Amino acid sequence: MFLKIGHRGAKGLAPENTLSSFQKAIDFGCDVIELDVQLTKDKKLLVIHDEKVNRMTNGRGLVKEKILKEIKELSIKKTEKIPTLKEVFNLVNKKIKINIELKGENTARPVARLIKKSRWPLDRFFISSFNWEELKKFKKLCPKVKILILAKNRKKDFFEAGKKIKAYGLNLPLKFLNEKKIEDFHEQGFRVFAWTINQKNDIEKLKLWKIDGITSDYPDRF
Repeated sequence: MFLKIGHRGAKGLAPENTLSSFQKAIDFGCDVIELDVQLTKDKKLLVIHDEKVNRMTNGRGLVKEKILKEIKELSIKKTEKIPTLKEVFNLVNKKIKINIELKGENTARPVARLIKKSRWPLDRFFISSFNWEELKKFKKLCPKVKILILAKNRKKDFFEAGKKIKAYGLNLPLKFLNEKKIEDFHEQGFRVFAWTINQKNDIEKLKLWKIDGITSDYPDRF
């Protein structure tokens, strides 16, 4: 089954990693939303890509040096707020799946705790990261949740890491992929996903190559 995955919601159509962005991804028929998590100073799971709030908000400073109350006082495009992971769960309400990227350090344990507390079916989640050590930690805590190995450097052996972690799939940039490689990864038992694919011709090419899922900033282009 091919999965349409909205990158940080619908990053090309709304401010990334916001509730409005996730709602747009839902409205455009995505099967999955992808998001990033960081921990605040008071150990709350915040949905934000960067270590700092500078790029996305009217504030400055590191996420890990601010408590949630301080961050909630900041604005994105005047009207948006940075959501917590729990707020995203409440919005999605099991309507589609969520791919949680462990972006910040020490996020595996609190994410696992929140997933268990949510009582959602575990097949509603994917966990991904470029930090494979965090993926290992998460796998021990929630062995039934699907793990996706994120890779952007060919020098690091993502294939071997995937086997060791017993990952469900490999999540790779287009430059790593062709039809033969996808076929080979499938034969080795991995699902194969591609990020971040925004051109329609690339989306159609990957579908012909039997990719299992595509992450895009523009879910209206699937």
